[in-house]
Amino acid sequence: MIPKSRIYIMGLVTLIGFPLLGVTIVGIVEDNPNTFSWFWEMNWWKQLLLGSALGTAAGFIAWGLITTNFLKPTLEKYGRLIGKMKLSNGEIIFLSICAGVGEELLFRAVLQQYWGIWITALVFVAIHGYLDPRNMKMVVYGLTMTLIIAGVGYLYEYSGLLAAAAAHTMIDVVLFKKLSGYDYQSTPKKDEPEFFDENR
Repeated sequence: MIPKSRIYIMGLVTLIGFPLLGVTIVGIVEDNPNTFSWFWEMNWWKQLLLGSALGTAAGFIAWGLITTNFLKPTLEKYGRLIGKMKLSNGEIIFLSICAGVGEELLFRAVLQQYWGIWITALVFVAIHGYLDPRNMKMVVYGLTMTLIIAGVGYLYEYSGLLAAAAAHTMIDVVLFKKLSGYDYQSTPKKDEPEFFDENR
């Protein structure tokens, strides 16, 4: 089981560290950082509703894909990883909000304005490990997630930052909850590294 303190540290690092990195990038790149646009095209409550609805739908689409026979090894890999965390509902919500807010402030609100929607989506998915060329089944899942994250990018452009953050949060809520509650039958292969192994 993963120490609970590590879970909260991971969440807070994402929530605080990523936005600070984004603000730092803006401060370095922009001649006048105060004029940088953070995109707030729609009323906050409309953003929350739209982002939450679309994020929930996207989360179930991703879950439907990862539970296919083709992607069963990917499901088992991440299921064991999340299972070790023994997340409560409150912790799922906490981590999802931290990722949704922190990562969107960096990737959509800052990097997307320099790289564009698609490059940002590809980089985002790649750093999460979903585009590993050594694992083509994972790449299939990663390309699907790239489409979903690009959709979040368009949502940001046309609705606002809060919509993107809400969508990202709900994607994570659905996947964390599903992965935490899934009944995994297989055991790790001998050559498969254990995540968060305290002896490593």
